[in-house]
Amino acid sequence: MVWDLLHTVDVANTIITMTPAVRATKLSPFWQSTEPLTYLGWGKTTQLGYGLGLAMGAKLAHPDKLCINVWGDAAIGFTGMDFETAVRERLPSCPSC
Repeated sequence: MVWDLLHTVDVANTIITMTPAVRATKLSPFWQSTEPLTYLGWGKTTQLGYGLGLAMGAKLAHPDKLCINVWGDAAIGFTGMDFETAVRERLPSCPSC
């Protein structure tokens, strides 16, 4: 999946975030950011689903960039309803994987 993303999107104009469980095994070993602040990670004690809030904030700050959040099934259970927040607050389209 990460290889497909790297070869499909314009990496320099993409901001990618992830859920903590995804970082160590699926994303950070393979994703190659080419511009500063296009990979938004998390600290040592971050809850599942944190990446969606990061992606929403990134989209507010950079509406012209593609913002992708990579998360798993447990993370969407924690913060999936924040899609409603994004719609209610009229955030620009924010795709998530």
